[in-house]
Amino acid sequence: MKIFIALYLKELKDARNLSCILAIGTLVLQGWVLLSVETLMIALFFSSLPLWAIMFVLPFLLASSFTGEWRGNTTYLLFALPVRAAVVCLCKFAAIFSVGLMLFSVSGTGVYTVVARAPEEDVSQLLGFFGVTPGAVSAYTAGFLGSYAFLSLGIVSAAEGARYTAPRLRGLVTAASFVMCAIIYLTMAGYFVNGLLGSLPTGPALMAYTVFSGLVFLLIGLFLFEKFVEI
Repeated sequence: MKIFIALYLKELKDARNLSCILAIGTLVLQGWVLLSVETLMIALFFSSLPLWAIMFVLPFLLASSFTGEWRGNTTYLLFALPVRAAVVCLCKFAAIFSVGLMLFSVSGTGVYTVVARAPEEDVSQLLGFFGVTPGAVSAYTAGFLGSYAFLSLGIVSAAEGARYTAPRLRGLVTAASFVMCAIIYLTMAGYFVNGLLGSLPTGPALMAYTVFSGLVFLLIGLFLFEKFVEI
């Protein structure tokens, strides 16, 4: 357990520079929105931009974490530790996912502040237009972002596992693995969601399927690193 924590903290430190830049950039943008933008729709648009940016940054962070180990020749040190290779990869996944949750929290707080400071009649009019409640918006947004972040990191884990399993053409193998995972997810979505509709609404059913798919892809990546990846 101590080794797992040490590796987890090591991965957090490796990602701290870009994470801090994103967090500071988000705070600056949210501050500008709160001080300068008065129209609710425009303020929501700009304040929510970091949420969508984080969705694309997290897979890049995880992929660059794997690539950096091989480029820096630190894989020999990592895989020489008295811990399974799958645990090393799991620490990378957990650290980047934790970074994502932190960034989502910072961005979400900004969006909440924008809504809280807006006139009540403007907020009611906006929610009434979409036919939703504030609680439903918060829950569905958090569930959507969290589940798809988990899925994207799971796909990256599987793709990186396939990448370093292949002796050559690793870039092509990574791209093909990523596309294959995406196709599998989209192809099976209808079957799983329809099967869950008896016990869950459509939104939560899709989120549950997304998290399950991310877990499956993560396990595939861990299996590939554990059994087939050679330094």
